[in-house]
Order: sequence, then C-alpha cells, then structure tokens
Amino acid sequence: MDPTPVQVPPYPGEHALQSKFCFWFMQRDANSRTAQAAEEYEKSIKPIAAFETVEGFFKVYNYLVKPSSITVSTEIHLFRNMIKPIWEARDNQRGGKVILRLVKGLTNLIWEQLLIALVGDQFEVGDEITGIVLSIRAHEDVISIWNRTADDTHLVNRIRDGLKRVLDLPGFVRLEYKSHAKGMRSRGGNGEHRGDHHRGSHNSHNSDRSHGERPPLPGSQPGPSVPSAGPGSSRGGGGSGWRI
Repeated sequence: MDPTPVQVPPYPGEHALQSKFCFWFMQRDANSRTAQAAEEYEKSIKPIAAFETVEGFFKVYNYLVKPSSITVSTEIHLFRNMIKPIWEARDNQRGGKVILRLVKGLTNLIWEQLLIALVGDQFEVGDEITGIVLSIRAHEDVISIWNRTADDTHLVNRIRDGLKRVLDLPGFVRLEYKSHAKGMRSRGGNGEHRGDHHRGSHNSHNSDRSHGERPPLPGSQPGPSVPSAGPGSSRGGGGSGWRI
C-alpha cells in the first residue's frame, strides 16, 4: 500500500488552485549503472504532502529544503491530481518531458519560479502538464516538465515557449524533448534511469535523511517525513539540453 501524503486542507478565504497538487520525493541508488525495475522504482517514490490552494502550496513549500541543500541522487516531484510521477501512470503513458540541465548555483531560484508557474497555470496549456521533476546530481541539476501527449507538437512547443517565457530565456535557447515511450523502450539496462539519471556514479546518502524536522503541517495527519529546512537555514529566492 502506498504511503498517504500529508493533506493540507483548504481554509475559508484561501485562493483555490485549478488542480490539487502533491509533492513527492525519492532517493536513487547512486551506485547502480543499470536501469531500475519498474516495480522497484515505483515503490521508492514517496508522497510528501498534497494541497489545493495558493496558501496550501506555501505551507508545504516553506517546509522543504532548498535544492542546494538536498543530497545527491535525490528527486523532488510536484504533480497534479495525485498523478504518480512514473512513466506507466495513465496520465503519463503517452506523454514526454522537456529537459533542462542547470549548473550548480542557479537551481534554487529556477526551481521556485517553475513551481509557482505550474501551480499558477502560467504555462497556459490547461492540465496538459502533469508535473515537474527536479533531479539533484553531483555536478549539475536536471529539471524536466512532464506532459500528457508527446505526439502533439503544438502543445509541446507551447510548453517550451512557456518555459522560456517564465524563466525569461533568450529566444535562441533550444530545449530537448523526450517521450516516455522512448524511455520505456530503452529501459533494458543502458545505464540511463527512467527519470533524468545522470550517467556515471555518485556518492550515495541515506534515502530517509532529512535536514532537520519541523512541527506537523497545519491540519495534517501522521504521514511520511517531509524533507525540511534545518535550523538556521535560509531560503533562496534528463538527455542533453540547454545548460544555463
């Protein structure tokens, strides 16, 4: 049975989002060079907290650590309507992802901008975007935006354009797109993981380690540990792709 995420209930006067969202996380086996079995991968993804208002988003987001403080080979996901961030999920099977690689030092701000853009429907493609994934690697970070329909070139281009607009990227920037079907076909052990696994090995950390813990979220029930910012911390602001 899948763990149950902390539910952040809406309160009177709060601003409803177009969709309910949930944060997830997982820790990869950084020493493995082979593709992880679908069942094993799915079990390793843990829900953190679900919310449905602007205020609910910030209640959860303010408890999460900055990407720069997350251990290597960890992934953080934000997906709508409890869609599980796996290729095999019904809403993802026929989709794909726009991939963006980042040098260290820029991820905190860009990740925050993209999260706010997603929950605020700034991409202007309805619910075509199912979620967004941040993969923390040793020498770079990878962000991918997942959508439902890989064969709809018009929608894919609109997502690319929306990404450039949200991040104010120059017009010449090219962003790679990769279908999930292609990833599933190549799963046989080529060393590239189903997410945005960086080739090669990295130092591994305990998958349950967090950077300190906070009190329960308002209205929450007991649930999985939320990776949270430690005392005294401050909050800042896959394949080849554009490197910032």
